[in-house]
Amino acid sequence: MSRFAWLGRARWFRPALASVIVLSVVVGVVVARDSGRREPVVVPEPVGFAITPGGDEVPRLAPVTVTFESAPKERAAEKLLELSPATKGTYTWLSGRTVLFQPDFPGLLRGMTYTVTVPQNAAAGITRAVTKTFTVAGRLAVQQVIPGDGDTEVPLGAQILVQFNRSVAPLTTLAAQRTDPVIAFDPPLAGKGEWLNTSIYRFIPTDLLPTTTYRVRVAKTLSSAADGVLADDHRWSFTTVTPGVAAISPDDNTQFASPQQAVTITFNQPMDRSAGGGITVRTPVGAVVPGRISWNDDATAATFTPNGRLATSTRYVVTVEKGLRGARGGETSVERTSAFTTIAPPSVSGTHPANGEQSADRYGVSIQFATPMDPDTLEGKLGVTGFTQEEVDRGSYRYDRAIGLNLALKPSTAYTVTLAPGATDRYGQVMGGYRFSFTTGALEPSVSLALPGYQPTATFSSAAEPLLYFQVVNTPNVAFTLWPLTPSEGRALLGNPNAAADRNFRPSQEPLRKWAESVEGPRDSVIVGRTSLSVSGHGPLPKGFYFVRTDGQYLSQAAFAVVDAVLVTKLSQDELLVWALDHQTGGAIPRIGLRAEGFGLAPTDAVTDANGVASFKVPPPLPTTTGDRAYYVTTAQGAGWFGVMSTRWSPGASPYQFGLPAEYYAREWVGQVYTDRPIYRPGENVEYKVIVRADDDARYSVPAADAPLELVLHNARYQEVQRQDLKLNAFGSFAGRFAIPADAPLGDYSFTVQRKGTQYGIAGNSFLVAEFRKPEFQVDLAPKRPSVVDGDRIEADTTASFFFGGPVAGAKVDWSVVAEPFAMRPKGLEFYSFVD
Repeated sequence: MSRFAWLGRARWFRPALASVIVLSVVVGVVVARDSGRREPVVVPEPVGFAITPGGDEVPRLAPVTVTFESAPKERAAEKLLELSPATKGTYTWLSGRTVLFQPDFPGLLRGMTYTVTVPQNAAAGITRAVTKTFTVAGRLAVQQVIPGDGDTEVPLGAQILVQFNRSVAPLTTLAAQRTDPVIAFDPPLAGKGEWLNTSIYRFIPTDLLPTTTYRVRVAKTLSSAADGVLADDHRWSFTTVTPGVAAISPDDNTQFASPQQAVTITFNQPMDRSAGGGITVRTPVGAVVPGRISWNDDATAATFTPNGRLATSTRYVVTVEKGLRGARGGETSVERTSAFTTIAPPSVSGTHPANGEQSADRYGVSIQFATPMDPDTLEGKLGVTGFTQEEVDRGSYRYDRAIGLNLALKPSTAYTVTLAPGATDRYGQVMGGYRFSFTTGALEPSVSLALPGYQPTATFSSAAEPLLYFQVVNTPNVAFTLWPLTPSEGRALLGNPNAAADRNFRPSQEPLRKWAESVEGPRDSVIVGRTSLSVSGHGPLPKGFYFVRTDGQYLSQAAFAVVDAVLVTKLSQDELLVWALDHQTGGAIPRIGLRAEGFGLAPTDAVTDANGVASFKVPPPLPTTTGDRAYYVTTAQGAGWFGVMSTRWSPGASPYQFGLPAEYYAREWVGQVYTDRPIYRPGENVEYKVIVRADDDARYSVPAADAPLELVLHNARYQEVQRQDLKLNAFGSFAGRFAIPADAPLGDYSFTVQRKGTQYGIAGNSFLVAEFRKPEFQVDLAPKRPSVVDGDRIEADTTASFFFGGPVAGAKVDWSVVAEPFAMRPKGLEFYSFVD
């Protein structure tokens, strides 16, 4: 039987249903279950005559019972028990001498007092009529009111709220809610009342008056319902705000006030205009500032305007006396004071660099003002010797408290900065000119080696004199020291440029040579010098490892090798390629032994082919691996050649220089996730499929079934809702189903295929969960022209048609136009920008 058919038939079975309900109540009255026994026990009847219930908090559905001393001969229960006020219900016998009356749902009236009457019945032992009263729980009462009874200083924007202890108004729409007044005011008060819910009533007054006591009444006949009556009228009162100061402008302790500063006192209500006499402004010595008082139209704000200019850099105190009368009576109860300080004449509070400084830094100048200025009046006022006005204007910035210049200054140079007169502060006070001078400091003495890639490592040819170039600033003499390095020291420094730059490194062997080079050139300039690293000061060095150090700081030392073979490397994802060349001729060196070591590669030997090329297999960089992927290559001992190379050295070429896409990490797998639909409702099933392939440098294959992969699903709140291992089939795919919970959050859900134990995604996709209705028609928009230029008229045709065929006629069309920036990318000019 369908749900709707059952409901229809249920209307005809209401009497039977009521009987079932009464029966269940009856059983609940006479039978109880002992938690310690399996069998029910009968509640013993009262001894003698008894009427229940009684008291003041009787439940609405409580049954009324009468137990007689002996079983009455009269078996018509309604003649043995009367309930007043009359109430619909059902009578039944619980035993031979106990009769029960069960009120119909929803039960007795809340807060109502009932009388149970048992008429005289001699046969039942009732010699005269017996009565008993009880009161039903839930009498309607006012639980809370806002403002509370006796509240004072209630603001004029207050709302009146009444909360009842239970529902009063029926649950309905806002448009259909009760509109009859609930609250009465004395004096009368206009406004709008509304029920916020079934038990809270709000009244929004429109004309609360200040300094007024309102007496409020909620009538006891609040509702037409029989149980919607208060025990008595609920009354309370509150008093609105008395006269007081709401705000003083300018704010207390305001700095930089105007010399013509007006003072405005805002009151919380209309005032008697005589209150202006209680407003004064005084100087620091207590003298009253002469001025006039003016009021706004509704007399809520008084403005004091001084008769003349106020003194600059002076603190003034505003006083609003207590006892000022309001327009509706009442007086201000406290005195209010506030203070402000007038602005000083515009002046300079400081400069950078300081005036007269003899070793100033070389990056920018600025002037700080003691008081806020009008930035617009500073434009074009700044000048600096050695710079054109155009250069100054282009590099200057202006704020109300500072003006400055972002320009690099020359070292050891005297500068004068001039601020022309005529700039004004925010109130129009004119500032005179200002000038200060300083001299920049000399450049710090420095020595740095001119090395490839700005790294402290290098190689020199064993067939030529090793010449080292260096740069010096304000250093007339540069001291050099040359050491030999052991093979292990050479490996440690040339394989790691950071170690070669360590100033704490000390070679294990004695120096080969110490010498100095004199450098001549202008002061504060970078001078390029040159020195020979040979032991004798001329001629080549023997092959091997060396270390040179100067007395400089940055890039002032280096480890280098003297070689006759050049090793060129190229590192791919799984291969280290080495090309051995003759340093002197540039020709390939065939059949030379090489040794490589590094990340994931133990010392390994290889021999170059006829083209001088050797290859080393290295592990690919994977997202799950960590470490410095660096390699060190050298010629093998006894090869007759000597050469070294480290992949940590600055590369000669990078992929980005050729516009090539590149990835640092090697890809183990690639994949795709797709679903049977892009959008679902809560409660529906998502059918999905995952396809994975092993990726060996773009050579794809079906991965092993036990590949350590997992599928993770996140909901629209990015909460994980599913995680499972991927058990790929023979085709490298996996299919599954996800049941969307009926209460699932709406939004975008995302699948991610990732290696177990990591968060590196291999593949992914998303789908939308939405409470949607299937569309019945589609709309097509076709512009008449594919492109337009500024000023052209855009025309388009719109067509709406049902999916089953036929046009959508007479439908309302809402349309809007949106725009986004467009940038041209002509072929051949992809790297040129056509936008600002």
